[in-house]
Amino acid sequence: MALVILPAFDLFYILLVLIISVLVWMIVSIPVYIAAKIIKGDKATFSQAMLATLLGPIVFTFVRIVVILFLGFLGVSQSALLAFAFVFWLWVYKASFDTGWL
Repeated sequence: MALVILPAFDLFYILLVLIISVLVWMIVSIPVYIAAKIIKGDKATFSQAMLATLLGPIVFTFVRIVVILFLGFLGVSQSALLAFAFVFWLWVYKASFDTGWL
């Protein structure tokens, strides 16, 4: 029976990836926050931008999978499915910042 030795820095690398992921998430949220400030003024907050940046891709992926499962067998093109999922991603931003479609 072989003894398996795990690297000593596993926890370090997990924490490093987690910290870098949060930093990238915050950096990606900055342009969303700036755009929301331009559109909504003082009503937009950085936490709203972070939440929208987090939920947008999650909703996009969920809607894309659901639409593929229910409409994929009809022969609907991938471009149409992506466009449909993208509209839901925009809906997340619309709902997060309480804006209209135009």
